[in-house]
Amino acid sequence: MERRAKRRGLWPVAGLDEAGRGPLAGPVAAAAVILDPKRIPEGLDDSKRLTAPEREALFAEILANALAVFPGGFGTLDELFEMLTLQQTRKAPPAPIVLFGKSYWSRIINFEALVEDHAIAPQDLDLFEFVDTAEEGWASLLRRGLKAPSDQAMP
Repeated sequence: MERRAKRRGLWPVAGLDEAGRGPLAGPVAAAAVILDPKRIPEGLDDSKRLTAPEREALFAEILANALAVFPGGFGTLDELFEMLTLQQTRKAPPAPIVLFGKSYWSRIINFEALVEDHAIAPQDLDLFEFVDTAEEGWASLLRRGLKAPSDQAMP
């Protein structure tokens, strides 16, 4: 489907994956990822076909450019804290992280308390930024180092 769309001149094409148990268990979160077609990680096709270690190995590579996190449940928190920990410990390259919905994140996690209790360093709060709109999110990602490809660079 992606190749057909590109042949028709449609670009970018987003790969989509979802997390959640479906509408009966609550909201389903979906994430779209657009990768440079010249740099698709080896083995990346369908996350459900990958083993847990294979998914973990691809995680940082896929999220290497930026991470936008929307309100969600345990899976969302797991991925957020995985990326924050990798950046905090410098095991992943710096990448901008934005958390959409400041009121949500402020209710769910008391980041300041983590600093007050010396669980994290004050500068760890600089690893991410809260935003409330798509415009704020895009501006934050660019300000924090996202390298947006030019239209000419896309196939």
